[in-house]
Amino acid sequence: MNRHLPNGYLAVGVAVLMGACLGCGTREYERRLKDRGKQLEQGSAFAQMHAATTLPGTSIQVQVPQAFDAAPLREGSEPERFRPPLPEHSTFVTKLKLTYEGAIADAEGGRMSFYCHLIVTDVASFSNRPPPETLAQELRNTFSDSVGAPQSVECQTPAGLNSAWYKVSGTDTQKFRYVKADGQTEYRETNGIMEFYARQEGDLIIVILWRVPTHLKGKDYANLDEWGPLTAGSVTVKQTP
Repeated sequence: MNRHLPNGYLAVGVAVLMGACLGCGTREYERRLKDRGKQLEQGSAFAQMHAATTLPGTSIQVQVPQAFDAAPLREGSEPERFRPPLPEHSTFVTKLKLTYEGAIADAEGGRMSFYCHLIVTDVASFSNRPPPETLAQELRNTFSDSVGAPQSVECQTPAGLNSAWYKVSGTDTQKFRYVKADGQTEYRETNGIMEFYARQEGDLIIVILWRVPTHLKGKDYANLDEWGPLTAGSVTVKQTP
C-alpha cells in the first residue's frame, strides 16, 4: 500500500496547525505538527481499505484490506473456505462471525486464496483464564506446536492513536482453495500461516484470524505484516445512544 501523502493534504495539515499554534512554543508546535502528520498518513492507509462492516449481532465495526472481496463469504460456502481448519467445537469456529476471501494469481495462471476470519466471543466463556493464552493453547493443541506465545502489540487507529492487542502466530500444512487457469476449482495442501490478533472490549473478546499460504506472505496482495495491524487498528465499537 502506498502511504505517501499528496502534497495538497500535507499543505492543508500544516496550514491548519500553523493557525492553531500561533502563540504556542516551538516545541509544542513541532509536537502537534508531528501528530497531525501521523494522523494524515494513517488516514491515507485506511482509505485504501474497504468501508467498515458491522459484525452480525454486535456493535463492533472493522475494515479489511481491499485485497479481499468487498462482501464476506456466505455461510453456506464450502467449509474449507468459510471456517478455519479446526475442530467444530473450537472457539475460532463456534464464535465465527464473518469470513473474507481474497486470491492472488501465480505463474500457473491460477489463483490461490487467503482468508480473514472475524470472531467475537464473551469473556465469561474463558472461566477466568487469560483469553490470549487460552486461545493460543487451543490453536497449539489442534493446529501446530509451532504456535508461539502471545505478544503484546500496538496497532495504530485511523486517528493515529495506539490500540493494544495480543498477537499469536504459527505455521502448518493447510488446505487453500485454488482456481486453475481453466476455471476448475480444487483445494491444495501447502504450508500456511495462521495468525490472530485478540483484544478485549468490555465483556467481549474480538479475534481477527488470518490464514495465508506461506509462499504468498509479503507479496503485494498478501502483505500480512501490514494488513494485521491495520485491520486491528480499524476496529471500533459503536456507541449506543
